Amino acid sequence: MGFGWGDLIKPVTDLASKVLPDRAAKDAAAAEAAKRRDEIEAALHQKQLDRIAQADSYEAAWNLANAQAAATSWKDEFWTIVLSVPLVMAFIPFMVKYVVAGFAALEQTPQWYRYFVGVAISAAFGFQQANKVWSWIKAP
Repeated sequence: MGFGWGDLIKPVTDLASKVLPDRAAKDAAAAEAAKRRDEIEAALHQKQLDRIAQADSYEAAWNLANAQAAATSWKDEFWTIVLSVPLVMAFIPFMVKYVVAGFAALEQTPQWYRYFVGVAISAAFGFQQANKVWSWIKAP
């Protein structure tokens, strides 16, 4: 019996048959893991979109409820008068000092009280309009 090419190639092919299937399995596992990551990212993205849509529908429902209540409510008229009084008084010279003193007194009230007044006004005029006003105030 002599030494042939088959004897030389057999150890190489045996080694290759052990290494290559492992490499193929690792590649398949990596591809599967990447696919799962993509699916998770897509699911998280969809969840965020759903939350945004739900928030928009809650805001729309809030505005609709306020619009329906406004037909029988006097709150918006009350706050319109309250907010207009200092405006009118500011144009009457002898009343200006009272307007300035009134706003200075309001600055001394607790912050929680001012927040509650803001919430009451927001409820009367509608959340969306109050949101617009705050964005105008905060704009540079």
